[in-house]
Amino acid sequence: MLEDLPAGPVFPNRDGRPITAGAVSKTIGQHLRRCGIDATAHQLRHTFGTELAARLGGDLLALAGVMGHSSTETSKGYAAWTGQAAAEIAHMYEVA
Repeated sequence: MLEDLPAGPVFPNRDGRPITAGAVSKTIGQHLRRCGIDATAHQLRHTFGTELAARLGGDLLALAGVMGHSSTETSKGYAAWTGQAAAEIAHMYEVA
């Protein structure tokens, strides 16, 4: 597991220092643009979180665990309101 890794950066840069989140995001963004995709690394994360939330049926606790959120409040932003959810709620009221 991660605690068994040696101390220090897991992925050092050329100078041996830790790679920053900003550098990773920039590199992903550059790669996406070269592929003709107009998106950012954070947009990919948000899409993943939104799709996962839908597949988990809105289970915010599971979503928080996968996304690494310390609070389900943070996960709520990834559980986007969808047209399908609106249709299901409307159907519930029709049946009742």
